[in-house]
Amino acid sequence: MRVKSFVVLILAATAVAAVGLLIPGCEKTGAGKTDMELKDKKHGDQVVLSPEVVKNIGLTIGQPMHVILKQKFIAQGKVVVNPDYVAHLNSLVTGRVRKIYVQIGDYVKQGDPLFELESLEIANITADYIRAKAEYNAQKANYERIKALRAEDIKAEKDLITAKAKYERAAAELKAAADRKLHSLGFSDEDVETMFSTKEHRRGILLVKSPISGYVTERNIELGQLIQPDTDIMKVIDNTRIWVEAGVYEKDYSHLKIGQPVTITATALPGKNYKGKVIKVNKELQPESRTFKVFIKIEKGKAELIPNMFTTVTFEYTTPDSVMVLPEEAVQFDGSEYFVFIHADSTTFVRRDVTIGEKMDSLVVIKEGLGSTDQVVLRKAFLVKSEMEKGSFGEGGGD
Repeated sequence: MRVKSFVVLILAATAVAAVGLLIPGCEKTGAGKTDMELKDKKHGDQVVLSPEVVKNIGLTIGQPMHVILKQKFIAQGKVVVNPDYVAHLNSLVTGRVRKIYVQIGDYVKQGDPLFELESLEIANITADYIRAKAEYNAQKANYERIKALRAEDIKAEKDLITAKAKYERAAAELKAAADRKLHSLGFSDEDVETMFSTKEHRRGILLVKSPISGYVTERNIELGQLIQPDTDIMKVIDNTRIWVEAGVYEKDYSHLKIGQPVTITATALPGKNYKGKVIKVNKELQPESRTFKVFIKIEKGKAELIPNMFTTVTFEYTTPDSVMVLPEEAVQFDGSEYFVFIHADSTTFVRRDVTIGEKMDSLVVIKEGLGSTDQVVLRKAFLVKSEMEKGSFGEGGGD
């Protein structure tokens, strides 16, 4: 669906004659005939009106305008969350749900507890870390002792080298236990540092915290439930970071660009408009819908919009070149052809067939049939058409 309008930017000055065409009347004309005697005449596609009739009906004459065409097209879409602000919670190990802190719809801050998971695998991993930490502390102390003794020439160089190697190996094993295992499970640096003093960790209990601030939109667990590594446990979204995803058809793809202004309406919020700009255009055509996914950032009022609301998006763009336009009332139609009236002289109006384009905002694009300097009847052209068809207007105007 395409809608088009026009930028009110006139590139060529509109040489419009005064309303009413103040053409002076005269008592006598040419061969001594009065205006009353000078009947309006119709010659095929030409209409001759007396100056008095022209004055009375108030025609407006002028040249065609040239404007930059501001166009629009419409696409359907939906509200989505910026994927960088969507958190899917799951577990890398098998475990049992020990405690749940939140319900669907609850707002949580980053770092707030969501649930606790008890697992033998977690117990084994934390035990490995505790052993690695103890070994690291022992080797570090031994290395520092040997190093001090070597400085006093009490220990041999080879003893220092051996102690250093064991210390470095213990440090590497500790780092692996922390980074590759504990951190991947969801333990924070603080959790790792307090592991010796917390009995919960020794029992294999993992407290899962929210990685972002937002609302809990999914909760797929219950107390005591056995969780497998592929279970989707919870989902948290930050709905202050929303976009609109629109599906733009192939025919409109060439009119898309980053930063393009759009207007958004939501089905659930009638009467409200939201402004936004295009921030991303997916370069892959969706095979089923034959559309391109376009992502739009909303400027204001986005807190009212809820993910998955249906929307209508109006995209705006301008044509590279100006086009010729006339007021819609200047263009007449006889059932088969569009035409206008050219002001040939003070009393003569000649029909001129034209090819029209888009219509919007009471303007019509003229594709063919007119020159930039043609003098055209811009207002009340239907009265000239009526005279041309009936041949009776002039007699009424002469009374």
